[in-house]
Amino acid sequence: MTCTFFGHKDTPFDIKDKLKNTLVSLIEKQGAKVFYVGNQGNFDIIVRHILEELKNEYSHIDYTVVLAYMPTVKKIMIFWIIIKPFIPIYFITRPENLP
Repeated sequence: MTCTFFGHKDTPFDIKDKLKNTLVSLIEKQGAKVFYVGNQGNFDIIVRHILEELKNEYSHIDYTVVLAYMPTVKKIMIFWIIIKPFIPIYFITRPENLP
């Protein structure tokens, strides 16, 4: 099973326990193994941190950060140094002919 988590920038950090319980349930009861998570706001940060913790306990899971925008070189450097090296990243791009 593949799951995606993209959330709101202003999500309060006290939601972490509820999110962790949800992720554990998805892994243990639903067989989730692959996760895609955004990189824009608090919700995405919380989910990424939880998945990083859970990866130690559930080594069979994988997660990928999906970037909504093509980053500048400076942002790429910040991402690799601060967020986490060696996390797969995908870029979502819009075809040029769409508004």
